[in-house]
Amino acid sequence: MKKLLVSFALGLFLLTSISAQTFSAPKKEKKKNLDFGKNNISLFLSDVVMKRISFEYEHIMGETGNMSINIPASVSIGTMTDVYDDEVNWWVGIGMKLYPTGQGTIRYFFGPEVRIIGAHVTNVFYNYYDNYTQETSQDLDLVHSAFLLNNGMIYEPTKNFIFTVSLGLGFISRDDKDPGFYPMATPSVRMGIRF
Repeated sequence: MKKLLVSFALGLFLLTSISAQTFSAPKKEKKKNLDFGKNNISLFLSDVVMKRISFEYEHIMGETGNMSINIPASVSIGTMTDVYDDEVNWWVGIGMKLYPTGQGTIRYFFGPEVRIIGAHVTNVFYNYYDNYTQETSQDLDLVHSAFLLNNGMIYEPTKNFIFTVSLGLGFISRDDKDPGFYPMATPSVRMGIRF
């Protein structure tokens, strides 16, 4: 029985020392990544096509930089309808990004995001009578909400310049006047600075 306890204690000690050596090496390696800034500001280049100015602020948290909080926002600079015939005036969101490999020159991220969207829609109704047609229009200002799962890659060729390609997939819940959930996709190309 003593031999069994001694061999168990020796095995436990050996396993603990090996695991301590194994897990301490990556921590030293990841500390090099702390040289990067913990804040990003990016401009969505792809939203210019949609007549919007969109940007995102991101704060990277933790010693290894495996998680961040991001706040994207957008303002319309012209009128253009989306796939649901809404003219999006603005949107703002909050999300989280998870970096499985931590920070580096090229990194993958994924994470959830929630958005509140302000939109304008003009509904046109046609009433047909015997000899004529009457056209009436109705202008509505709507507030939508959306939930997205974002995936993307970030390339950082220099210490303070970042380039991002991202795709968010999820659903949008349109205003109370149009209940239900509809699919939503938000591809984006972003360029920004890190500080």
